[in-house]
Amino acid sequence: MKILDSFVYNYHLWDNRQAAYRSHHSTESALLKVQNDILQGMDNVKVTGLLLLDLCAAFDTADHSLTAD
Repeated sequence: MKILDSFVYNYHLWDNRQAAYRSHHSTESALLKVQNDILQGMDNVKVTGLLLLDLCAAFDTADHSLTAD
C-alpha cells in the first residue's frame, strides 16, 4: 500500500476533500468540512440538506461461504 500512497501523493491525485487513507486526515476532518459547509449555507440563507446512509449491514446477506478459485 505504501507504493500506491507514494504514487498518489507524488502525482497530486488526491482530491482536496479526501479524508480517508491520508496522513493527518481523519473522519474528524471530513465532519468538520461538512459542518463548515452547513454553517456557510445557513449564513448565506441557503437551503442545505444532509443525507446520511448507514451501509454497515450492506453485505450481511452475501454468501460468505463462496470462494474464488
